[in-house]
Amino acid sequence: MNWDAIGAIGDIVGAFAVVVSLVYLAVQIRVQSKETQALAMHEISAAFRDSIKQYSENGAADIFIRAKNDIDSLDETERFQLFTSCQQVLRVWEEAYLMHKNGRLDDDMWIPMAKQFVSFMDLTHISYFWSLRKEFFNDKFRAYVDNCDVTEYKL
Repeated sequence: MNWDAIGAIGDIVGAFAVVVSLVYLAVQIRVQSKETQALAMHEISAAFRDSIKQYSENGAADIFIRAKNDIDSLDETERFQLFTSCQQVLRVWEEAYLMHKNGRLDDDMWIPMAKQFVSFMDLTHISYFWSLRKEFFNDKFRAYVDNCDVTEYKL
């Protein structure tokens, strides 16, 4: 065997090693991408739970129920508390919407979450907040919300 043959075998082995390395790298990137998406889905799910959980804490449930029936019955402090809660809920929805549009939130999570958010728009205080503050949200999200078919919110 001469040196040219040994060099050719070395080139073939080297090329094969490069291909194996590229396949391994592609697999690792795919796994990491799935893990990143799972983490993002977990974070938005936690934010969703936290945003609606706030209505059951520290008298917020009373404010929520009174606002549902008559928003004018709230004093200025209660309105501020309610509006900050609405801001949080709608910001989570906006983030989820943008994640879904960018392929980081799959339909299995997005569709049920969106159904619940659409029912929130039936609440007097959330629709009132939206009418006053919607220009502070992403244009595409604003168009999406404005074109949603609102469903009845049921306790």
